[in-house]
Amino acid sequence: MDMMKVYNQVIARVKEDEQFKKEILTNPKAALKNTLGVEIEDDITIEFFESTPEHYHFVLPAIA
Repeated sequence: MDMMKVYNQVIARVKEDEQFKKEILTNPKAALKNTLGVEIEDDITIEFFESTPEHYHFVLPAIA
């Protein structure tokens, strides 16, 4: 699964769909499956956070 492609789809969708944005923040696996048809395996944790002008999120990539 190309997670960068999924990420780009999510970013495009949240700009247009406030309900999807709420769902991706509260129940990301369901939002991905119901809206984009992307299924995340049960043993994988996935989270989305919304940055604000006062609070930024930076994610470091996994190093294999």
